[in-house]
Formats: sequence, structure tokens, C-alpha cells
Amino acid sequence: MAAVTAGAIPVSSAADASRYGAGVFVAADGSLEHEGGTWGQRSYFAVAPDRHTAIAFGCNRDDDDELIEQLITGLWATWFDAS
Repeated sequence: MAAVTAGAIPVSSAADASRYGAGVFVAADGSLEHEGGTWGQRSYFAVAPDRHTAIAFGCNRDDDDELIEQLITGLWATWFDAS
């Protein structure tokens, strides 16, 4: 993973210190994210800050962004925020 994040640059002057490189967003906590989509599909992946857990999400529809965001948020909460 070091090769992907080594060249990441700040995405803004925001205090969250997010960076972007090689198609991946690197959050200040060290988590990694990438999402995308095109006609009829959406995809998302994330890696937890500890690099022991990852989420991969693929969906063959792109007509309900709110629902898809809720699914992704739920996955994140279940796998990354669980104590």
C-alpha cells in the first residue's frame, strides 16, 4: 500500500488533511477510499486505518445515489466503527 499512498498530495487546504494519489483518497486517519461509477453501475472500496479490514461494494444500478450512500455508510459503520 505504501506505493499507492507515497505520492498522494493534499486535496485542499481543509483541516482534515485528506490526500489523493493513484486514484485513492487517503484520509487523515490513514483509511483509504475510492469510488466510481458509470452508466448503470457504482463501485466503492475502502481500507481501514489498521489495514486489516477492507470493504468492496459493487452495484449494478446508479439511479439512487442517496440509497447507495446509505449502504456505503452502513458498511463503514458496521466494519470500521464497530468496537
